[in-house]
Amino acid sequence: MSGYKTDPARSTATAILLTAAPWLTVTPNQRALMQASDDAFDAVVAALIARAHALGATHPVPPAALDRARREGWIALPSTPLAGLDPTRPVASPPE
Repeated sequence: MSGYKTDPARSTATAILLTAAPWLTVTPNQRALMQASDDAFDAVVAALIARAHALGATHPVPPAALDRARREGWIALPSTPLAGLDPTRPVASPPE
């Protein structure tokens, strides 16, 4: 099996994510679970995206897609680098 949903690919993705977010604290057991399970890895990514959204750091739904987004949902994409989610850094107020 090839692709990104393999144990080696997940291990690499986990290492890249945790290197890029050294402030993200995970236990050895949590890291092992992220490496072994697509669901666990995806849950961590979803939590990071939720944090970005809570900070006002996601791209808005384009006006042309608002109706569809209301019906079907919308996957928000962060508008900040991963470092912008670091809880130890001051958070800038969103523009008014």
